Amino acid sequence: MGTKFRTTCAAIRGSLPLTFTFSKENSKIHEDFEANKKIKIETGDDYANLIIASIEPADSGKYSCSLSNAFGASRVTWALEVRGLILEKTNLKTKNF
Repeated sequence: MGTKFRTTCAAIRGSLPLTFTFSKENSKIHEDFEANKKIKIETGDDYANLIIASIEPADSGKYSCSLSNAFGASRVTWALEVRGLILEKTNLKTKNF
């Protein structure tokens, strides 16, 4: 469909180093931007961006971002529904574990 999707997972506070992991339908998303120019994950000390270069209905699903350090972990989940050219991010939930 040609539309780029970007979401950011960021820590408000926490001890470094932080580890970020994005998942779709409980399966880890691996960056494959070099292979097919579709998915890119950008990271900094306290944030990570998930970028889908050309989003399409097949990208719809339940996504999550997990954040961890030596002291614990947290996860946020959301549902992404791609309908034509409209993007909706719904059901935002935060879960500490």
